[in-house]
Amino acid sequence: MPKSLDMRTASIDVQDALVHAVELAYLRRYPEAADVAALSAVENENLPDRALVYVVAEGVVYQLRKGNTSPVMPPDIVATLSSNGRWVRQSSSLTLGLDFRKPLHRIRQGSVKAVEAFQGDMDEFLQRLFAQRPAYGIELIEDDYQLRAQRQGSIYDCKWKLILHSTAFNLRHGTDALYGSEVEQDSGINSERGIYRLMGDLRYLLAGSNLGLGLSIKFASIDGNGRLVEKDLGQRYFRAEIDLTVHGTVQRLDEDLQSPFSVHIERYDTSGPGVFDPANFVAQGCKIETQTGLSASPAPGVAYIDGQAVVPSTGLHAFAPNRDTWRDLLPTGQWVYQDVEQGMIAPAVANALRVGYTRTDASNIIGDVLTCHYRLTTAPVTGDPFEVKA
Repeated sequence: MPKSLDMRTASIDVQDALVHAVELAYLRRYPEAADVAALSAVENENLPDRALVYVVAEGVVYQLRKGNTSPVMPPDIVATLSSNGRWVRQSSSLTLGLDFRKPLHRIRQGSVKAVEAFQGDMDEFLQRLFAQRPAYGIELIEDDYQLRAQRQGSIYDCKWKLILHSTAFNLRHGTDALYGSEVEQDSGINSERGIYRLMGDLRYLLAGSNLGLGLSIKFASIDGNGRLVEKDLGQRYFRAEIDLTVHGTVQRLDEDLQSPFSVHIERYDTSGPGVFDPANFVAQGCKIETQTGLSASPAPGVAYIDGQAVVPSTGLHAFAPNRDTWRDLLPTGQWVYQDVEQGMIAPAVANALRVGYTRTDASNIIGDVLTCHYRLTTAPVTGDPFEVKA
């Protein structure tokens, strides 16, 4: 994470980070999905963009991004039922308050129906907040730059000043619209937040926060006023505003001194005794599947012996019943099989890679274990290799 933001996009980064933090903390969650397969089956056409669903098996929330066309890479990026957009796994360094046990991406319930960013028309903005109450709105009103470096045009301290809008509505008499209601049917959210609680929740989340932008943000300050700016007692509707100031650092990079790079990542499962040996391992196949009967051949594959790629020979082997059969791979690609009593280890073969052993019962192959180092894709993976740029 950079120590300062790019001045071309700093205001965008701050407002987007603020919207995302408030979404993860307080936006309502739609019905939970058991796992990513169940998430892919969720009817998404009628859900709003940026809708959140908690996935139980993963222990995190996923966000619907209707404009996202990234390659599907479970569990990080999950296909939608309609194939339009993607479910994106959420991760945040922020917590709810000062409790490290409550990272925002693991919160299972929310309290508002919408989190909106100001888009240029105040009347339309406020109408949307009213229509989706209880709701939050984020409005960036100004930024203030102060030179920090010795040279003009390089590094600046910056203050972003924002207004955070909250809307609440409840037709019950008394203080329900101000304090909240315990009746879920009032808003579809239990318990419903009143306007005072909505204001307090924002301050609780954001006081001192870096918005998940790391060292580029010093802190967010909740110093300032909180005020009720609309009070329609007949309709029991309230809108409040609170002040927020975000303190950070921006810079104009010497781009000719930057050395951009990218790396392509391909995911594998690796294992074996001790530290992985990059000169001696199975890179593909070479396992024997459990089956009915005692004759089988290792799956076609590739192994490395003393750093040289070896393609094993194919051919059926008749395994002895009720035995463990160890197999070693020679640099020539030939297999050497030795059967012993179950639980015993066969003598090592010189200059060969000990790949593993196969266990049989009276008439079937019941197990196969790799005992060497391996680097395999043991589950379907799509989208690899994928590129990460810096």
